[in-house]
Amino acid sequence: MNSLCMSLMLVVVYLPQIVISFTANVKMDSCYDTTRRGHGFRVTNGPIVSNVNCTMYFEAPDPNLYIAVRLNKVDLRRIGQSCPTFTVYMFTGWRTDVVPDEWIGSEVRVPADPLPLMSCNCTNYLQKCPDLHFDETKGPSQKIMLSYNPDDPKRTVQRQDAFDVTLSSFLRGSSFVCPAGYFSCWHYRYRCLPDSLVCDGFDSCYDNSDEFDYSCTGRIANMTLPVFIVMVLSCVIGFSILVFVAVLIFKRQMRNRRQERNEWGEVVKRSSHQAFAVPVSDPLEQQQQQQQQHQLFPGSLPMGFDSTAAEDPRYVM
Repeated sequence: MNSLCMSLMLVVVYLPQIVISFTANVKMDSCYDTTRRGHGFRVTNGPIVSNVNCTMYFEAPDPNLYIAVRLNKVDLRRIGQSCPTFTVYMFTGWRTDVVPDEWIGSEVRVPADPLPLMSCNCTNYLQKCPDLHFDETKGPSQKIMLSYNPDDPKRTVQRQDAFDVTLSSFLRGSSFVCPAGYFSCWHYRYRCLPDSLVCDGFDSCYDNSDEFDYSCTGRIANMTLPVFIVMVLSCVIGFSILVFVAVLIFKRQMRNRRQERNEWGEVVKRSSHQAFAVPVSDPLEQQQQQQQQHQLFPGSLPMGFDSTAAEDPRYVM
């Protein structure tokens, strides 16, 4: 509870300085690099890839997650002699055979079992790969490979907007039932998005339910405003209860200490009085005892004595 309250207070203090994007923007301008891991990506072709064959790999951070791929935009029209090709593959693992000598020292890896999910080129992209077309991996933990071939050996054509792709990881669940930490898409009911993809500015459900205005308006720290207010109030109430209990415990301890001091003072006072209440037989010694007692406690009897004890001839009063 205390750590949560501290986190919420830090969010309130530093909120104007924080800009969070849970779906990473990726330019396809570096090829054959290491596999990118994350819940979501938006991939577009960069200026370098416009004239270079390029392949990139993506995988979800959790082996239980699937990956959906959507073509937000694709433009593979023929320009001159070039007929570009864009292909999306899914695969489960990597080849383990010997790397060719010319690849030694690079980070090139080759999928062992690539299976195309969608393949588009200049002749069929309007029919087979229209805008907003999507597909998904057939099993959990499968990876995605994006391959783009501009088919322009002479590098004479600059294509800045050949493709725009969104990759979103999700957990398969029953209709409208998703575990904690996941958001249930409205139209594709079996898809449970990680909360980090909700209200991040990208349509990861492909029906815009994860970016719905009501759910996203006034969000703080990826929480809706009512939820945030409830969390803050819970922290305040919890902190108040802790302070109240601490004050009660402190008062009780102080009361017990005062009571112990009073009891100890009574014991000491009684012991001092009783020190003078001793049996005497000599009248002279009895008179001296009385004088000493009245000098210490003038006008009162020693504590611990009652009327019966005062009449006892063995004690001096």
